[in-house]
Amino acid sequence: ATYTSENPVLRELGYIALALAAALKGYPAILGLLLIYRREYKEAIRLLIYGVGFAFIPFKFLPGGFHENLNIFRANVKLNSEAYSFVRNPKLGLYYFLSYGLFGLSELQKSMEATLKPIVYITCIISLLLNIFQDSIWKKVALLICVVLLVPTNCGLYCALYLFPVIVLFFNEEKKWYELIYVVLFALILNPLQIILRPSNQNIGLLMINLSIVALFLMLFAEAAYKTVHFIHEWIVTKKQKIVSES
Repeated sequence: ATYTSENPVLRELGYIALALAAALKGYPAILGLLLIYRREYKEAIRLLIYGVGFAFIPFKFLPGGFHENLNIFRANVKLNSEAYSFVRNPKLGLYYFLSYGLFGLSELQKSMEATLKPIVYITCIISLLLNIFQDSIWKKVALLICVVLLVPTNCGLYCALYLFPVIVLFFNEEKKWYELIYVVLFALILNPLQIILRPSNQNIGLLMINLSIVALFLMLFAEAAYKTVHFIHEWIVTKKQKIVSES
């Protein structure tokens, strides 16, 4: 949370830390949108430069040089997307439902992927836009993390750990009574117990985790949509009042 610090040194260290995290894994890069939401465009550009530098400059010093390592990087990204899309490893998001729900039906998997992928992508993009009007920091961060958990083709079970900073932010803010449902969802997502049904070998624990992530995303999406509509309504009312007062 140092990106909001009044200390410029701490802020810069926060940018560097996030850039390093994004260079190592990629997923944390989405948190850079928090700077866009705050209209800190210069800082966002600086963060981008840090991230690109940390990710790609080391290629120059590895055996094979920059171009060869860049090609290896591209091949690995493509392999991760193609080879692991429908593998039944413990995973999160859209590809969990495609991998487990349609296991062994490769043609149907590809057909459902072609249908659902654009819907999920468009919904997530809309959520990122609506998130601009969300006034709760923890909900802004949580919606970004939910996108990370839902979209990637091979989002491992461990990625649910990205919710830990969200939980810390959650307990740092005042809460309304209905927000206790978020505590239940957090508990279900981070629940370590795995229940296997025989003889189907269906992992009920993993199913509950994924359903809880979807529920968390939909609740955050709905709240962000409400805040957006409220903002637009208030803007229209203010405009009308200004026109009336001027006339």
